[in-house]
Amino acid sequence: MHYYKFNIAGWTLSTSHLSLVEEAIYFRLINYYYDTEKPIPKETHSVFRRLRLGNDSDIANTILDEFFTLTDKGWVQSRCEENLKEYRKTTKKNKLNGAKGGRPSKNAASSVSQNKPTGLDSVSQNNPNYKLLTTNYKLETNNQHKESFKDFWGLYPKKQGKAQAEKSWLKIKPDQTLLNTIFNNVQKFKSSNEWLKDNGQFIPNASTWLNQERWSDELNYGGATNERNQFRGNTKETPLERMERKQKAMDVRREAFTNNDEILGSDESVIHTQVSISGGGTH
Repeated sequence: MHYYKFNIAGWTLSTSHLSLVEEAIYFRLINYYYDTEKPIPKETHSVFRRLRLGNDSDIANTILDEFFTLTDKGWVQSRCEENLKEYRKTTKKNKLNGAKGGRPSKNAASSVSQNKPTGLDSVSQNNPNYKLLTTNYKLETNNQHKESFKDFWGLYPKKQGKAQAEKSWLKIKPDQTLLNTIFNNVQKFKSSNEWLKDNGQFIPNASTWLNQERWSDELNYGGATNERNQFRGNTKETPLERMERKQKAMDVRREAFTNNDEILGSDESVIHTQVSISGGGTH
């Protein structure tokens, strides 16, 4: 495969955190993937040598870890696999058409009834192509949204419920402004407490995140507490953090109750005491 569509906006957003060297290495790996139509081999030495990445092998390995997934077949890139799947489907279709003699001839196409050749008589004759142009525009727009969803799916960390996520995406139909907002906030959420906690246990499915417009949520980068061990109101608290905070408070109260109830003396006898609220001495 020597040609593929290149989404400039999607690439810019997904690589905005990379250095120029890192981006260049990522681009070389992507081109190698398409050129060979195969995942990057597990044994990367020969690939790095072919791509002249010997001196930058550490950076190349970092790029593989971030943008590719290691499988039995090698390092797989989801977006590349989707494009290669479409490419193979088109190639197979073209081969079948070729076996049948190629595309239909113009004479066969002109054999349509001349009474209503295209059904355009219901449209104003001053602009007979209006209906066709509108249809093409809708198809083009829908394809653009499908392409942008591929970029979103490649960026979103939780790879579950792809079909539902795509339906939600096509329902939203984000324009360029919203597209930038979503992509930028996905990058930010990937560094938040909610998404990093317990290896991403609290990351919602992409469809849920989109349907609830979660890209507008406030981010939480730290679970700081005040002097009384109470969670600050200006940061969010995950369910697990809330449970841990309550358990810690219960332990503190239990320890205080035990200390105020009995104190063990040096002769191992129990001395009952009463501590005043103000913290005074014993009676």
